[in-house]
Amino acid sequence: MVAACGGPAEKSGPPPIVVAADISGVDWHLETDRNASFRIDGTGLRGTDSCNRLFGQVSITEGEPTTIDFGALGATRMACPDVTGAQEQMGTALGGSRLVEKPDESALVLVDESSGERWRFAK
Repeated sequence: MVAACGGPAEKSGPPPIVVAADISGVDWHLETDRNASFRIDGTGLRGTDSCNRLFGQVSITEGEPTTIDFGALGATRMACPDVTGAQEQMGTALGGSRLVEKPDESALVLVDESSGERWRFAK
């Protein structure tokens, strides 16, 4: 006896272009520490690295791929221990130019194109 299962055909082709409206106005929480998050409104960024408040400017370039250019990041200096590593991760993730991936409606991935390092955020 032979049995077969059919499922929906897998989607092929490039992922959809991520547009600024997909990522702006949302609190994106670092997947490894939900106390660390950032939010982009227009060209401004605000957030926290789980201890310090973060602020700065961003520029989003829509395309294939979409990129976010993070300007100089400012932060308070509260001297909390970085138990989860979130402070270091946020400082690195939100530094320089990052490729943007949106694997699903509730996730955002920032990618350092040169090193391949990835940081996953969730709503």
